[in-house]
Amino acid sequence: EAKGTATPQVEGQTDKLWVRFDNWFTALLPGVAKGNYWVLYVSDDYHTAIVGDPSRRYLWLLSRSTKVNADVREDLLSRARQQGYDTTRLIWRTPDSKMPN
Repeated sequence: EAKGTATPQVEGQTDKLWVRFDNWFTALLPGVAKGNYWVLYVSDDYHTAIVGDPSRRYLWLLSRSTKVNADVREDLLSRARQQGYDTTRLIWRTPDSKMPN
């Protein structure tokens, strides 16, 4: 289990965060596991969100539920594309029901 801390890049603003992970790997290489994360979008009900990094190389579509309908998924992808992210390179999570035992 990885533990971490998040701190704002700009005091008082929570849309751009420095995230530092605390695990066995970071004990070996301090300073390596510091991520630059941007909260790009949060739905009004806090059910979905988009998080990326400023290089636009990394992107996460997040949901509180395991299934997201096609309209919500396309809305998230569209929002990410509008901010310059290449959504054709996303790696989609395999559902638990399709994972090998």
